[in-house]
Amino acid sequence: MCEEVEIPPNEPMPVGFEEKPVYISELDEIGQLVFKGMKRLNRIQSIVFETAYNTNENLLICAPTGAGKTNIAMLTVLHEIRQHFQTGGVIKKDEFKIVYVAPMKALAAEMTNYFSKRLEPLGITVKELTGDMQLTKGEILRTQMLVTTPEKWDIVTRKSVGDVSLSQIVRLLILDEVHLLHEDRGPVLESLVARTIRQVESSQSMIRILGLSATLPNYLDVATFLHVNPYIGLFFFDSRFRPVPLGQTFIGIKTTNKIQQIHDIEEVCYNKVLDQVKAGHQVMVFVHARNATVRTAMGLIEMAKNHGEICFFQPDQGSDYGQCEKQIQRSRNKQMKEMFPEGFGIHHAGMLRSDRSLMESLFSKGHLKVLVCTATLAWGVNLPAHAVIIKGTQIYDAKRGAFVDLGILDVMQIFGRAGRPQFDRFGEGTIITTHDKLSHYLTLLTQQNPIESQYLSSLADNLNAEIALGTVTNVEEAVKWLSYTYLYVRMRANPLAYGINHKACQMDPALELFRRELVVESGRRLDKAHMIRFEERTGYFACTDLGRTASHFYIRYNTIETFNELFSSQNTEADILNIVSKAEEFEQLKVREEELEELDQMLVNYCHLLAAGGVENSYGKVNILLQTYISRGDVENFSLVSDLSYVAQNAARIMRALFEIALRKRWPAMTYRLLTLCKVIDKRLWGFAHPLRQFPNLGHIVLNRLEEKKLTVEKLKEMRKDEIGHMLHHVNIGLTVKQCVHQIPSILMEANIQPITRTVLRVRLTVTPDYRWNDQVHGSVGEPWWLWVEDPINDHIYHSEYFLLQKKQVVSKEPQHVVFTIPIFEPLPSQYYIKAVSDRWLGAEAVCIINFQNLVLPERHPPHTELLDLQPLPVIALGNPEYESLYKFTHFNPIQTQIFHTLYHTDTNVLLGAPTGSGKTIAAEMAMFRVFNKYPSSKDAEEYAELPVRHNEDQLNSQLAQQLPLQVNPHSFDSAHTKTQLLLQAHFSRAQLPCSDYSTDTKTVLDNAIRICQAMLDVAANEGWLVTAISICNLVQMIVQGRWLHDSSLLTLPHVEQQHLHLFRKWTKQKRRSDEEGFSGTIQGLPELIAACNGNESIFTAMVSSEIHLSQITQTWSFLNHLPILEVRMSVKGWWEENQEQMERPVPVTSKNLCEGSNWLDIHADQEYVLQAWLQRINVGQQKRKQDGKALAPRFPKVKDEGWFLVLGEVDRRELLAVKRVGYVRSRTVASVAFYTPEKTGRYIYTLYVMSDSYLGLDQQYDLHLNVLPASIAAQVNTEVSD
Repeated sequence: MCEEVEIPPNEPMPVGFEEKPVYISELDEIGQLVFKGMKRLNRIQSIVFETAYNTNENLLICAPTGAGKTNIAMLTVLHEIRQHFQTGGVIKKDEFKIVYVAPMKALAAEMTNYFSKRLEPLGITVKELTGDMQLTKGEILRTQMLVTTPEKWDIVTRKSVGDVSLSQIVRLLILDEVHLLHEDRGPVLESLVARTIRQVESSQSMIRILGLSATLPNYLDVATFLHVNPYIGLFFFDSRFRPVPLGQTFIGIKTTNKIQQIHDIEEVCYNKVLDQVKAGHQVMVFVHARNATVRTAMGLIEMAKNHGEICFFQPDQGSDYGQCEKQIQRSRNKQMKEMFPEGFGIHHAGMLRSDRSLMESLFSKGHLKVLVCTATLAWGVNLPAHAVIIKGTQIYDAKRGAFVDLGILDVMQIFGRAGRPQFDRFGEGTIITTHDKLSHYLTLLTQQNPIESQYLSSLADNLNAEIALGTVTNVEEAVKWLSYTYLYVRMRANPLAYGINHKACQMDPALELFRRELVVESGRRLDKAHMIRFEERTGYFACTDLGRTASHFYIRYNTIETFNELFSSQNTEADILNIVSKAEEFEQLKVREEELEELDQMLVNYCHLLAAGGVENSYGKVNILLQTYISRGDVENFSLVSDLSYVAQNAARIMRALFEIALRKRWPAMTYRLLTLCKVIDKRLWGFAHPLRQFPNLGHIVLNRLEEKKLTVEKLKEMRKDEIGHMLHHVNIGLTVKQCVHQIPSILMEANIQPITRTVLRVRLTVTPDYRWNDQVHGSVGEPWWLWVEDPINDHIYHSEYFLLQKKQVVSKEPQHVVFTIPIFEPLPSQYYIKAVSDRWLGAEAVCIINFQNLVLPERHPPHTELLDLQPLPVIALGNPEYESLYKFTHFNPIQTQIFHTLYHTDTNVLLGAPTGSGKTIAAEMAMFRVFNKYPSSKDAEEYAELPVRHNEDQLNSQLAQQLPLQVNPHSFDSAHTKTQLLLQAHFSRAQLPCSDYSTDTKTVLDNAIRICQAMLDVAANEGWLVTAISICNLVQMIVQGRWLHDSSLLTLPHVEQQHLHLFRKWTKQKRRSDEEGFSGTIQGLPELIAACNGNESIFTAMVSSEIHLSQITQTWSFLNHLPILEVRMSVKGWWEENQEQMERPVPVTSKNLCEGSNWLDIHADQEYVLQAWLQRINVGQQKRKQDGKALAPRFPKVKDEGWFLVLGEVDRRELLAVKRVGYVRSRTVASVAFYTPEKTGRYIYTLYVMSDSYLGLDQQYDLHLNVLPASIAAQVNTEVSD
């Protein structure tokens, strides 16, 4: 009857010599809070702990299901949170996002619950972002961790506008079940990882990747793909590391007769269940359809009764049995009530949440011996049993429209539920399949085959997405992009599987030519479909509106081809449903013989539009299913129920894409038709239905009567509630109907028009909400609307936009003002329509007519400005010799003379139209001189030209400027450069920013600031500007520490604010009164404070404990103790006339009497010498952290390496002689600074500035007293020869 293969459970892996468990009590405060209730980490978590919790390394963890990978993910989450943990216990939540990508919505929900509960003590918000759980932009901003699916995160990261800021502040990306790479959804994971790693490399931002996977054979390939260092971040644990060892049994039913096969599977399943129950164990039986749970449970009960073995299954009548029985009786699920006394239960996603919870509870308490369930239990609920049995492996896949083999992912997840860690020595997993599939599952579960890439199948769609995003603009970039995919890794490892012969590999080991072929071929296909423009000669790609829409709505290339062929502005609603039904997304749905009768009934009962193709064709079936879904029709056949759900999910998305295409093609009638159909699918209501059917609190009888009586929304608004009740034969319903009517979104529009030119018209539209807000009906944010201006005669849209009416506007009846321009043509049309249509509500729309009958256009040729007969103005009127020197002429011409006062002495905007050669350039220069005169110090970097200045931010900039010390040009608040300067000032002043966008913008500014300063320093060095160079070094310190130079350097200490400075002054006075030895000067900055404390924390505590909390004092002391204190010695290396070899002479320590010759170092004129600066860190013993080289800079967004600038200059002449950058000084460093001596003899004082590039207040300066002797030819020659 069957073949059985048994794999006994493995012996656990022996504990390694260096393995030590990590106890929760040993973790820091954050770790202890989050892992509260746990005593220690398990074995694999302890092994991975150091790398996961204390480094930024990318990780790949391969381990069996149930081995505890989720807590490893938690360790990396906590490591990321700790990076943004400020002294004082504040987490800077706006600085980071963590994204957890789970393969299924059920698992995403479970992970959201788990991480939410664990991270709640830290105030970290975790939200689910899937197709089922949409989040508003505000919710996403307020969330620190998002749990999502691969497809959803792919869509988010595909959009270059709006959500891009979200993807750019992701700091940790967790990919669960990475072995999905070899399944249909693998290409999505490949795209995500490739996009993330390219973002890391292009933006130099740090995004850590954690891959979690079941055990797989070619884990090194996956590690390469995830950019994991195999020596540090790769961990592979086989089944010996499972918390409870797993015994596996594979049973193959030999018969090929379908009826006999079902019978044999039932019998084998019963025998296996009975064996386990007799041994005192509980069993979970997994089936693959909801109705199969009841059928299987009833079948097992019947067999048990027939064999007289039901007594083995019946629950023990324990003390709480009666209570459980009462709970069961309260349920409305008839089958559950019938099964419970026999010890059987069922569990599937179609049951009520309360019933599912009850089944889980009764099983965990032991009242149910057998639980028959679907795979959602394995994914969504952590409920283990000693034994699990998979009954049959054929599962219906609506995406393919056929029965397919149960995926290895599901099998592993189900087997992961076998064995209860607290009670069992081992668990047992049994899979019952057909004999021809036995070897397939044996191979998969014993990991013999490497996992391959499926990326080629969707290469064109993914290439289009990257082109639309702007990350790939030509063939070269596309070839490089492919090198980031798992496809590239496997093509090189196993070329034959991807159609590459051995010779091609030898000739082209990097497969560059093959990748180029793939890219060019895909580019041609996309160009043919009008999704991109591909110029083969130059290799450049350009995205089109069609391609961008396809990317944003996840529409396949072949579907776009169908749209190109069938979609036109004349399509009817029936045509549109036909086009949607022919999308490639539904291509695999086939018509089965057993479905025909029911499809015929659905066609008659539920289809209000002609379903082209009828029941015989697959696209006709899709059309019927879609219309049945809209009509809320009943479906009996199991495969049709599954297909219906799949069609509904995808049709809504495809319809939205068609709407956007029509809008971009500027077809008004089609745009309106498609937006209505989008809402018809969303609401499951036909457009002809009464709008009040959108309210679930109104019953069918009432709604039917409303439609019979033809009571429109307008009529109902005018009627009293008692009149409505009387007409509907339901007295009390009048008030409810009246409330619903006033809750349907409604707006009033008024337009004012103003011609700017004869062809451009400005429209000022006032939109006033005219309905009542109800959070249960409308949500808590706002109602979205589409607005467009259409020309009914030419059937064309001239302007369109999306806007949101906020809740507060609706409640206060506050109008929204929308301003835009539209073209007009002569002869003038009679009118345009402005149409506003709700994005979510059927029957919610408004029209405003723009009438052109009384419109007066500007004159065709407006009169010229009269040129006045003025005396030519002399150039000296500029009043600035530097400006005057620019011009070789003595007087301005007549036009320049007439406009001089307006341009040079006012800030009025000017439009100057004049013939070529009339001196317009000089007019522009006059306006520039005006700006130079008024704002002589205003200068910026081009890198900031792209910094966004959003709508109304000029006003926010104006308000921010009033709080800051340095003035800016008041006419430039809409300038990106002005905003940059304000953000830098706010950073130094630690001022409150007006909104969260400004925090993001500040990070952008700071990210570039150090690089720009270093470039400026190079320019200053080249020009020899000493004061400028020192100012730039100071600016770098200000940027890193977020303080002004004139602030006390004590304020860079965490928790020390302006009001605390008196503590240090007070301590100085107290110290002077006592006779203690040690530092006795005034504490004005960090060096004095360090000297006063002399490494003693108790002295510092005594100073500040009266006003700063003890826990904060520890953090402040840690910061202070880490600051670099350098001791500097100097010598000069070079050639002297009296010596035959190169010498090194120490720079003398200067005494007060500079007349003494011993204070001056003799050197020759006009010669190169090298100043050797010996830098020694004198507080090196206090450095215990691994990240010693990193600066302490809590206000700076990036990790900053600690370093120094050595600036050599001559103060008297303000001349910079040399600049040297020195890296982190761990204990001792020697820096060489070359300089040339003056040509003239005499005494000169050079100064060496030792300036930190990270901290304020730690700079030092040393004078070099040089006695320059006459030049020596011999010394010069020796210097040049030795060089």
